[in-house]
Amino acid sequence: MSDFNEKDHPRDKDGKFVDKAGSSKASDKNGDAKAKAQKVADKIKFSRIDHFGRPIGDTPAETKRANEIVGDETLEYLRNKYPNDFKAKKALSIKEQVSATKEIWDKTESIGISIDYESTKQNRIRQVKNMLEKTDGFVERSDIGKIQVGDRIKKGLAYLNTDLEKACILAVPKVLEKGVIINKKNDHKGRGYSTITIANKVYFDDKHNGVMAVVVMYTNGHNYKVHRVLTLDGHDLTI
Repeated sequence: MSDFNEKDHPRDKDGKFVDKAGSSKASDKNGDAKAKAQKVADKIKFSRIDHFGRPIGDTPAETKRANEIVGDETLEYLRNKYPNDFKAKKALSIKEQVSATKEIWDKTESIGISIDYESTKQNRIRQVKNMLEKTDGFVERSDIGKIQVGDRIKKGLAYLNTDLEKACILAVPKVLEKGVIINKKNDHKGRGYSTITIANKVYFDDKHNGVMAVVVMYTNGHNYKVHRVLTLDGHDLTI
């Protein structure tokens, strides 16, 4: 093993070693972020995560503090420290997301949906765009801001599984506006973009209730991606 020679390892003005490129700022930043994450994790006594992917503390007060101060750096640290807790939540399907949150639907006001099986694909696209013409195709929420729907509806139709989902597409803007966030993914299926699932209880007539779940992707802003219409416990809905 060769002897350490300080002459080969210059220091900055604070006496810290720097690489030959001459800067220790990056390592300082990474070290500070890790230290901050450790401090937050220790303080909230993290034990598990909720269906939003956020830490839950051992008491309501700790959970509240966690949700106020936790950020991406801290979440990344927690994922690495507690991989088993995050693993089960990482790749939930839309059905699993709705099923995992079924207890909230009893407390949620339903949105009425009209079903139109007769419209053509082009007519549905035109109807959604006309509905959002005054907002340039956007739906706006107080928590995440604007979501582009009008320019994305054609591509979204290609992902739909059932005739019912296609027939309910005019309800997408209302669900995005009124619904609750039930899931967040920072790296959707390893594709480099994040997604948010927004859902709401819906009704079609006196006999049928369900949940419409709409996936929003973040690529140069929030954009509608796809939606599903399911039973209250996350199964396929048939009418």
